[in-house]
Amino acid sequence: KSAFLVSDKVTYDEKLKLLTINGNILFKTETQFLKAKNIEYDFKEKKGFILEAYGTTSFKSLSDIFKNVENNLDEDFEKDLLITKVNLDDISKINLSATFLDDKFLDPENEVKNRLMSVNLNSFNKIRFISKKIEIEDNIWSAKKLSLTNDPFNIPQLVVKNNNFKIIIENNEQKIRSKWSTLVLDDKLNVPLGPLRINSNKNSNFRWGAGYNNKENDGFYIFRNFDTFELGKNKDTTLELRTIFNIQRAFRGKTKSYPLANDSILGEKIEQDAKSLDYFGLGSSLKSTIGNWDYLLDAQTNSFDTEKLDNALKIESFLTKSLYQNKTFSSAESTDLTLFGIYRDKTYNGSLGEILVHSAYGARFDLKKEKTNKKHLKTTNISFGYGKYESPSRIDISNIIKKNRFDFKINQTNNYIIWQPSVEKYIYEDNKYSPKVVTKGLSFITTANLDIFRYDDNSKQDILEIKAGPRLVLGNFKRNYFDYTELGLYPRFRFNRGESPFSFDQVVDKKVIEINAKQHLFSALAVNFKGELNISDDQVDDDKFINPIISLSWNRRAYNIALDYNFDTQEGGLKFKIYSFNFDGFGREF
Repeated sequence: KSAFLVSDKVTYDEKLKLLTINGNILFKTETQFLKAKNIEYDFKEKKGFILEAYGTTSFKSLSDIFKNVENNLDEDFEKDLLITKVNLDDISKINLSATFLDDKFLDPENEVKNRLMSVNLNSFNKIRFISKKIEIEDNIWSAKKLSLTNDPFNIPQLVVKNNNFKIIIENNEQKIRSKWSTLVLDDKLNVPLGPLRINSNKNSNFRWGAGYNNKENDGFYIFRNFDTFELGKNKDTTLELRTIFNIQRAFRGKTKSYPLANDSILGEKIEQDAKSLDYFGLGSSLKSTIGNWDYLLDAQTNSFDTEKLDNALKIESFLTKSLYQNKTFSSAESTDLTLFGIYRDKTYNGSLGEILVHSAYGARFDLKKEKTNKKHLKTTNISFGYGKYESPSRIDISNIIKKNRFDFKINQTNNYIIWQPSVEKYIYEDNKYSPKVVTKGLSFITTANLDIFRYDDNSKQDILEIKAGPRLVLGNFKRNYFDYTELGLYPRFRFNRGESPFSFDQVVDKKVIEINAKQHLFSALAVNFKGELNISDDQVDDDKFINPIISLSWNRRAYNIALDYNFDTQEGGLKFKIYSFNFDGFGREF
């Protein structure tokens, strides 16, 4: 009831308990497909093999092949070989840089869960694979060489070639291993991935990477991730570790990322000789489930020199409980309670630049609502927070002060669709440069924010922010040049009453225009710019552009590569996305 098998010939030796299937083999379940030349399986020894194998599978449902579930399959394999109804399912990201984060302790949504480099290959909805021979031994399926792709169409833009590939199926859990894997992009660029280790419902770390951070790492650095450690009786706690080598710091033998020894934590960073312990760093991320609470602890240091720990160590911790969730076709609502703790982190406050928050801890309650229809998307966020903060004074930035702060925030965003032409529902082979159908049109976005801050020294600050502007998207991202343009211009005005004792949350940049522009150039290349143009009368020319980020991206249906650089933070790196697709049918050999 759960599968169909056709072939030229099937024989079964009752005495030897040997099953042999020969010629034009086609096999399918609701979620799996296999085409092969020969299959042989010994039920006594629980051994066998598959020759000339091609198939479609999902890492999420490999064990479904053994489930006897009635479904609506039919015997028509010919239509199954056609791939139709292709749409984007999920994204697997490999960020080879520190992410550009906003004020994390003010907005727990921006927690550092993606800071460690990981690739979620097991989230792929469908994978096509091909191998000359797959061997079966009990619950282990293996192949000396096996290639897989996330691309529904031929010729695939992304292929992962694996040596000594294994799938281990036990207790309805799938473990995927390879001795060595190589990522092949457009049959031209080979990227070594190293050994591949994937467990169902768990992330698999991308081994090696590089990034650039002039202020924290003195330039370029490389890192290596280790396998995720599973802890606890129920393995509900995971630990991810990453070692860092500050390659440019080691090459120069100098560092300008720290003040002199025994100087204040706010002391000026001075160029000095780098010790051998300054060449190395460590990143770690601990995630756990404690009852109905989700816990995250992220800690990292850019030096092992104990004398520099006050300036090298960063710690962020979040304990979050979901109190309510409800989602329908046209609306979503959720409430969360978060306890947070921060040690030595930086927040970006517009033209004031990066400001150190030496420590912060407290609690936060968030309510989020979203409603949508064909012409209007409305999002509302309400939050209450209370915490103790230690950060530089607004009056004297060389002086650190400690204050308790209560904050109330309400945000409402409306996206009004003015013009939106009808587009195709699914993508096809001519979608070479985008994993999804481009939603063209003109929309008008309005945002209103109200922030109320109260401090234990009777200081207060009330901020009203209004932002509104158009977003225009043109093109299909299919032709070889100038086939996609995106432009968003959002004038933003802030009005405040009172002042904060701190620098990090003092309102600045009261009149700006937020700019978000992306232009397809030629082939798969596009350029993207994000930043804020300060139009206040009292700003000097050097402060006109705030937080400008430029990105060059190579855009393909199956993957995306983007090189980012933030001119204010002097931070950049490489971001790599792998796309996952939903589709009907199983396709043909690639």
